[in-house]
Amino acid sequence: MKKVSYIIALISIMFFSVHTLFADTVYLDELKKASEDTEIKFQNYTGPHSRIDSAGQIKGIGTSLGQNVEREPSEFTYFGKYRIIHAVDYSVNEGLDADIFIIEKSAGVDHIDNLRRMISGFLSAAYEYEPEQADMLAKFITVYNAVHRSDMDYFGATYKNVVTTHLVKEKAGLALEYSEWAGKTMIVIPLTPRAGEDVLADLDTDILTDDNVIEQLQTEDDKAIESRQDMVELKDQEVLEERDDIEQERAEIDKQQDALTDKKTELKEEAASLEEKKKSDDPVEVREAVKRKNEIEEEIKEVEKQEDELTEKDKALDERQQKVEEREEQIVEERKSIAEDQNKEIKKEKEEAESKTATTSSEKKLDSNTVPFLRISGDSGNYTGQLLKVDTNSGNVIGRSDIDTIRLRGYSYNKDEILSVAGDTGGTRIVSLVKIDPETFEVINSASVEVYIDSDVTISDNKYFAVIKDSVKWRIGIFDEDLKLLSRSQKDVFPATDIVVKGNYVYAQSVSGNIMKLDIEKDF
Repeated sequence: MKKVSYIIALISIMFFSVHTLFADTVYLDELKKASEDTEIKFQNYTGPHSRIDSAGQIKGIGTSLGQNVEREPSEFTYFGKYRIIHAVDYSVNEGLDADIFIIEKSAGVDHIDNLRRMISGFLSAAYEYEPEQADMLAKFITVYNAVHRSDMDYFGATYKNVVTTHLVKEKAGLALEYSEWAGKTMIVIPLTPRAGEDVLADLDTDILTDDNVIEQLQTEDDKAIESRQDMVELKDQEVLEERDDIEQERAEIDKQQDALTDKKTELKEEAASLEEKKKSDDPVEVREAVKRKNEIEEEIKEVEKQEDELTEKDKALDERQQKVEEREEQIVEERKSIAEDQNKEIKKEKEEAESKTATTSSEKKLDSNTVPFLRISGDSGNYTGQLLKVDTNSGNVIGRSDIDTIRLRGYSYNKDEILSVAGDTGGTRIVSLVKIDPETFEVINSASVEVYIDSDVTISDNKYFAVIKDSVKWRIGIFDEDLKLLSRSQKDVFPATDIVVKGNYVYAQSVSGNIMKLDIEKDF
């Protein structure tokens, strides 16, 4: 594959430059600065789904889109849910081309990891990036687009008109909230002029690592060191390939220059020999000598014109060479920045380890003095909650659940588990039962059938009872401890009914308002 070439030569370069370390801050004057207090943190949906697609299936969406990319401008869609605009204009030199990855209104993607999987699959199929490189680039692309969300001044200054004519201010880039993705997202993927020419540098990796992107990555817990290192390695390969291309092109220019020099010498020698023929007494011979002399002069002019063209190409190579050298200097600085962050992380881990060792048993006991608290947000008719872990000594919040769509009525807590009705609608998202770890607040499991948004939840004999949707009707569903649906009532119920279980019977309110006594063995 093209993306793993040059590895041996790259190792040689790294050997000679191991004393220098490479910063992730690429200073590009034309980039617009984002505000310093902006922090990129994507808000994902963590509740239940009616269908769970595998990582491979999700990446396959991007792969399907990427298989359509060619050199010429084009546009294509994946079942009307995701769309690519391959926006390129080779007649324009200023600005960048781009692929625009559009999330349509009917799309269901609701987690940044899945969005990155799609982009990764697209990059591998369209530009033959290795999976690991495509994954890394997808991360940078999402952060880059979040940093420059709706910044049309930036996009206008950086990209060609063929790109910006498609962008809409309210949709350009990537929002932080998953609820703002479908129908409101146009992810810009910057391309180099040589994209699609079987080169390493299809994407403009310097644009993707502008100051603002790196600053945001440095806010992550691990400062995104691994991703930044992978990006640096890709840049190293790009530089190596560019150096190799320059050397080959310069060798070809030298070869052509030598051939022109030889031809010019031959023509001048021939012209000199014609001087004697011009002195001949034979008028025909004189006439032919003069004619040939004129032809030689024209041929010499053509040779000199070709020499001038080669000189211009050589100057262009000098400019490319200078840019390569400047980029290598940037790479050195990027490595320094990564090394500094690595040292900080090592120091931090050491301090945390020492602090943990020094913690007394009484202090450890204080950690268990916590209570769960359901913080409510939203508006009337659509309240949702997020679990917080509160220190009973200080009153401070010391932990919180990822899921923030817990419904108020269907919520129960004990030392072994937290059971709740939670979730949202749209795409494959549903409201259903979720089981949450009472210590970590992580979602342990979730059901895959829709539960009424304000359903009562009752636990009896290691079974869970809730109101579920059966086509357009609501019925009582019985779940096992793994939240798999065991059975459902044969009769409809009022969706907001109270659910009381006693012995082998379930008591619930009918649609008409009557109280029903349902036999678990016969009526389910």
